[in-house]
Amino acid sequence: MSFFALYPYINYRIYFVRKDLLMRIQKKSVYLQFFTAILLLIFLCTFLPYASAADYKTFSCDVGSYFSYRFANNPDNYAIYYSVDGTLPPGLRILSSIDSDGANLTLCGTCTAAGQYHFELSISDYGNFSIDFTVSEPVSEPSFLTTSLPCGVVGEAYSASVTATGGGALVLGQYYYGECQELPAGLTFQDQGNGTGTISGTPTKAGTYQVAFCASNKAGEEYATYTIDISGPSKAYIKFDTKKSLPNATVGESYSVKVKASSSEGDPKVELLSGESLPSGLSCKQNYGYALLSGIPAKAGSYQFTMIAYYSEYTAKQTFTIVVNPSAETVSSSASAATSSQLISPPLSSGISETASSSIPEISASSIGSPMVIAPAPPVQNPGLSPAAIVWISVGGGLLLASGAVIIYLLIKRKHASPNLPARNQLD
Repeated sequence: MSFFALYPYINYRIYFVRKDLLMRIQKKSVYLQFFTAILLLIFLCTFLPYASAADYKTFSCDVGSYFSYRFANNPDNYAIYYSVDGTLPPGLRILSSIDSDGANLTLCGTCTAAGQYHFELSISDYGNFSIDFTVSEPVSEPSFLTTSLPCGVVGEAYSASVTATGGGALVLGQYYYGECQELPAGLTFQDQGNGTGTISGTPTKAGTYQVAFCASNKAGEEYATYTIDISGPSKAYIKFDTKKSLPNATVGESYSVKVKASSSEGDPKVELLSGESLPSGLSCKQNYGYALLSGIPAKAGSYQFTMIAYYSEYTAKQTFTIVVNPSAETVSSSASAATSSQLISPPLSSGISETASSSIPEISASSIGSPMVIAPAPPVQNPGLSPAAIVWISVGGGLLLASGAVIIYLLIKRKHASPNLPARNQLD
């Protein structure tokens, strides 16, 4: 905004000049009375500096540290006027002073309390300031408190802590000179973010390991190296890792399974114990750490055999079981055969009582006066009995349920002289 010279007339013209987005100058004018214009000018000169946008500033300081920042300087030694809205950090003040440079306005003092502080500072002729001030507890360079790390044993749980002062971050494997190894196999490191880190896990290999750590915070860095000794297991062992019951197999279908073993000294050799045999059609391929059983089973059944694992002078034996199920075709053929009936016409004999014997699946029988019919069982509820092993034996119209690979004895009593008695009187 520009003002043209004022004349002692009743009215004068004020021009407002600005540029639009196309950088074209646009000008507008306003006619005001003389005294009104004078009042407007006084108002703008007096209050416009306070209406300007505040200058945002951030400061930080540690408790116990001295802080100083000069906001204004007047070389003519004129007084500097200011106002504060908000709370200054404890220990700080606004100092108005005069020295060889002139009049000064300074924020200074020794911070005494940690915290976050915000205040507004308005300085006449110098503008407004919006200030965020952070006071922190003093931080020193980190220093490691841990002097050594414990030893470990292969196969046993391990846990240790590394601690440093300063509350900074801990990093594994960084060192400013020399070469350092990684952690022993099976161990891991976790930084807690507060100057403490944890080493944990189960070592898997013996040896002596040198590891390095770096602790850092805003004050600096510190380095340290430690030695971790991992010894062999307290007691040598060798064992099978595969369950005793192996997966089932099926006649005519390809089969493959690994029998695994391990030891404290290394991978043991695993093989079939001498004199043992596998189900027909399967073979054993020995190897280190496992044995491979594979092939195509030829005969259904349940089989047991013993495997052996050995490493140096250490050995372990374990008996395993494989169930070989019949093929689907065999089961279907058996079911078809069970659906046919047999008519057995035993020789007629005369006597008060006769005994008929039967051995499943080949059934022979003798009866008195009437043939014996053997047929598959109808669908009846018989818990615990397999339908394929149940048959109905009909003797003279009477029924007897028989099942299982056992000998069945039928005692037939003749209570009347007639050979054609009702069924309920023929079976006892």
